[in-house]
Amino acid sequence: MSPMPQDANEEFDSYDPTAPAVSEDSPTLEPEGEPELPSGAISDPTGSVHAWFDEDSHLTDVRISNRWRARLRGEPLAKTVETVITGMAVAGLGPQWAPKTSTPPATPLSDAALDRLMERSVVADERAAELTARDDVTETRYVGEEVVGQSSNRQVRITFGITGRPSVVTVEDEWLGHAQAAVIAEAIMEAYRDGREQWVEPIVEPGEWDLLAAERLDIRDEVMALFRHGI
Repeated sequence: MSPMPQDANEEFDSYDPTAPAVSEDSPTLEPEGEPELPSGAISDPTGSVHAWFDEDSHLTDVRISNRWRARLRGEPLAKTVETVITGMAVAGLGPQWAPKTSTPPATPLSDAALDRLMERSVVADERAAELTARDDVTETRYVGEEVVGQSSNRQVRITFGITGRPSVVTVEDEWLGHAQAAVIAEAIMEAYRDGREQWVEPIVEPGEWDLLAAERLDIRDEVMALFRHGI
């Protein structure tokens, strides 16, 4: 996560509910000289929500602008947070089924070995044609449960799907009406961490296409092993 720049303190100071409200009709929603967006952050178009993610697309920090009420112009903050954190997660999170790999035996290159692999390749091609013609092919399935993470004050909830991706963010409106920006941000992080701690990686049941892909991968590896070992 990139550090917050020094000149961004004003932007991310706790929201002051006693400060004069900025009119939605005002041509300028904020004073000139606003600090630059913190380096490395993902932000919504209005700059109301800034979020940081690690190399695995897990949320590591979030900041809410003091001016989010004026910037969003009545749009729900929860929806904006949801868009930022789920948009990033779609690209990176969730288990993917992969076939177990093993080193093919050091079989000498021979006509018999090549014929055996050719036969397996033909069977795989026939299997692909069969699957293409069917409309009831079994797809890869995830067996598990979604979880809901909550902040310690129970005002923010984040739902995580079976694959571990955050999908829905909910914030209690009454609390949101007077909460400081820094407190909102911390509650979001608490809910996120709580959800991640609860989530259990699902069992992945590979579908027919994935099983066929695994067979073709195995055939390829054996062919490469044959020519690598030679006669």
